[in-house]
Amino acid sequence: MGVAVVYDSTASSYPDVSLAYTAVNGSLNTVKLTANADYNLSYTIATVWYDTSYFWVVFNQKNITSGLDLAAYIQAVKVTDGSKMYTTPVKVATLNETTGRSYVLAGPTNQTNSSTINVMYRTNTANATYYVVFTTNGTGSVGTPVTLATDGNNITYWPAGTLGSFSTSGVFVGKMDNSTGTLANSTWGYYNGNTTGVQVAGSSMSGYSAPFVGGMNFVSGYYLFEIYASATGGDTAYYLDYYFANQTRNGSAQVSLGTYGNMLQTFQDANGAVWGGYYSTDSNNYGFLVKAYVGKLIAQVNAASILSSFFAFITLMIAALFAF
Repeated sequence: MGVAVVYDSTASSYPDVSLAYTAVNGSLNTVKLTANADYNLSYTIATVWYDTSYFWVVFNQKNITSGLDLAAYIQAVKVTDGSKMYTTPVKVATLNETTGRSYVLAGPTNQTNSSTINVMYRTNTANATYYVVFTTNGTGSVGTPVTLATDGNNITYWPAGTLGSFSTSGVFVGKMDNSTGTLANSTWGYYNGNTTGVQVAGSSMSGYSAPFVGGMNFVSGYYLFEIYASATGGDTAYYLDYYFANQTRNGSAQVSLGTYGNMLQTFQDANGAVWGGYYSTDSNNYGFLVKAYVGKLIAQVNAASILSSFFAFITLMIAALFAF
């Protein structure tokens, strides 16, 4: 199945969010998630994922005139019949923050059939980063926001990712610390509802910002996919890291996936293998796509089989109009 979130203006001139997905039989299904009737309102997609027959979508509603993200909402669509989990999208956070500065992220707390979802966001008004637990049952319910970190003297925090495995759930906060005059970046994990953060091993990498992190199940623990943006505008570095359920490292170090000018994206297939995809572009030819690659990163998340960091990418197509 493939999934894309698009802005739907076919029925009216107002921006709306729709979920478009391709079913196994090849049919294209489109489900409208919002019913907007205000020219001043638009939307930004925060996170999309699949879990046990449903596509979940978290998105921000924003006011174009004021330039503010107003609130974050959640909705789910059943793959088999296109029905929506909730009559209308459920508000999971009030933002009132400059558009693009609330850093909304979300993800399930379990590998499959998760009954709760962690939603993260930041407000500059309070200079704080929060998470809230959304319970999916019934009409959906939103817990009380929990403050994870508050900015201090030359210290800034922001949402950096979520983790959902069979053994461990977590949320991650990025930290930029210039309180001593020497800039230090790091990412901190808050596991299984604990509000005391633990620094992610290797997250203070010289020359890079604090990594954004996403995690899923690996054997009896979990793995983290870590994205390090260059502090000097260079290529982005990507790593895999493996952990036991007690947050101790499963292995001696991160596994480097290399550095790339374009985004490396990952997905897990139905058989439990994790794949990575990457594309290259021609900067001398209007940025047209030249090549696309795919490679298996983890042979099986339910067995101790970690591929070498020097995995072989397979060239999919060499064409300027290929869309990865």
